[in-house]
Amino acid sequence: MQRSARPLISILLLVLLSGPVEAQEGARAASPSGSVRLDLRTNSFIDLHFYVRAQGDQPLESRGHAFAEGDAAHEFDAAIDAAAQLESDLGGERGWGLIEPLLAGYASAADAMAACGNLPESFKPASGGAVRLREGAIRLAAAYAEVEPAFMEAVWPQHREQIEQARLGLAHDLLARQDECYEFITTALAMTVSDLTIPVYLVAESPAPGGFTHRQRGGGGVCFVGVEHASGSLLDEVVLHESIHALDLATQSQDTALQLLRGRLVANGVARTDAAWRDVPHTLMFVQAGETVRRFIDDTHRDYGDAAGYYDKVPEAAACVRPAWRHHLTEATPAAQAVDEIIAAFLARRQLQEP
Repeated sequence: MQRSARPLISILLLVLLSGPVEAQEGARAASPSGSVRLDLRTNSFIDLHFYVRAQGDQPLESRGHAFAEGDAAHEFDAAIDAAAQLESDLGGERGWGLIEPLLAGYASAADAMAACGNLPESFKPASGGAVRLREGAIRLAAAYAEVEPAFMEAVWPQHREQIEQARLGLAHDLLARQDECYEFITTALAMTVSDLTIPVYLVAESPAPGGFTHRQRGGGGVCFVGVEHASGSLLDEVVLHESIHALDLATQSQDTALQLLRGRLVANGVARTDAAWRDVPHTLMFVQAGETVRRFIDDTHRDYGDAAGYYDKVPEAAACVRPAWRHHLTEATPAAQAVDEIIAAFLARRQLQEP
């Protein structure tokens, strides 16, 4: 579950997202009225893109894509190579924040290829050097255009059914309670949000960890969730988690709990390059999403952080955040007080680790 963090993304997307209104196949899921609502979307072209990325994460001998031989297999491998090259040029997977919000606006590779012609010719990533952004994006879209017909015939029908089953489950469980969920979330995180719609593109397969959120034009974020990674209440939590990233992006100018926490970490000597600067607020999002599912959707729900092992990967953050934030949610204490408790626990652990 990842959010794009490049400072230039918000500026570049003003140029990148100048295309048509987002196109998607099928009807959008209905949702109750409220200040925050989810818009579950299905788009075969986006599904193709994340399928390519998922297969690219696998060793060559382990790739399980549907094209075992023939021209389609060659074209699909070429698409995987094009995606891997662009990701590398952009400095890693976070660089997709420059491209994926643009791709989400189109229903086919041909449409996306035309739009990529409007991209800036070059881009300078944080890692240094210069990337021929327009050329790389057009090359990727052209590779997708070559494999798209075979994908639509051999893969998409099964993927579409898989996505639809996930969408129906989300509509029954999460969308039916989203007003209560988001009132709880925004209150707990000290966010003020009015009439925000969060687009969530559901795809069948995606690279780990299965959820991604990028900044979109006009504020907020656009989310992408692979439904193969979770089901039932775990999928509810993944979607809620990604939507919290989108809420965070939409409230960057506010003194939210997440902003306060980041500021307090920096004030206490935690550099933005320190893993804790990301892990501590990110863990709070996990705790918030898990507790929201348990309170409003399934009282037997087990946190994704436990079920998928995330908390074990960030033991320092988990030990500081989970007790304080759960107490905050249970007792409705002020968010600032919970942040104080998290920071105090974090600093105490850091002092113990000092030689």
